[in-house]
Parts: sequence; C-alpha cells; structure tokens
Amino acid sequence: MRIVFLAPAVPWAALLRSGADSLSGPQAAALREALAALLRISGDCFTLAAVNDNLTGCGLNAVASEGELPGTVEVRFPEVPGVPDGFPAMRRIIEDILPCHLEIQYAFWYATWAELEALGPTWAELAKMVR
Repeated sequence: MRIVFLAPAVPWAALLRSGADSLSGPQAAALREALAALLRISGDCFTLAAVNDNLTGCGLNAVASEGELPGTVEVRFPEVPGVPDGFPAMRRIIEDILPCHLEIQYAFWYATWAELEALGPTWAELAKMVR
C-alpha cells in the first residue's frame, strides 16, 4: 500500500484541508491539474520527464534539464525573456516539486540588440511586447 502525503510538498495541500471544495471555475481546475500532476510522481522513479510533467501540470512554463555538474538541475523559462513575472512564487513551487538533494540553477535568457534588429520590430511593437 502506498500512502501519498502532499502537505509538506505542496502549499496547496492547506487549501484541501481548509475547504478547497468551495473553489470553483479556473481556480479549482488549476488546483485539480496541479494535484493530479503531483500524484503522478512515482516514489521510486523521479526522471526529468516526470519533473517536467509536474512543472507543466502545476501551470509553470518552465523546463528542467540536467545541470553540468552532478546533482544539479537547470530550470529555464523558454518563452520568457529575463526573469518571469511572479518568479518568487514560481520558485517556491519548483523547489517544492524538485527533490531537496538537488541543487537548482535558474537560467534566464535575454535578447541582444542584434537579435532584436534581426526581428525588425519598431519601438512601438517592442512596447506592446512588454505589456
């Protein structure tokens, strides 16, 4: 028999104990998807595919990959230049999901002037991208 105890791993477990059944709409759907993703973690198999499945299931647009050094995981946000909005909350969720013995390295990317010029947007178009 396997016992699953989510309380230490997921802050949303407190919602379940405090009446998550009263949630409705998108909030409830997001909670159900996140919990379903976490329940798919197998106690004896924690692969990168499982990690990425859980990150996606929790609504994070993040990708984990093996770091250059043993025991490290690199987490990046492929569709977001710079540090994503709400990063502190995302970081807490990521650190709740990943095993505590792994060092997490966050990798952010930034567009260079040459990359922006190659895209050819105007300043007005760039301003719209930032909003």
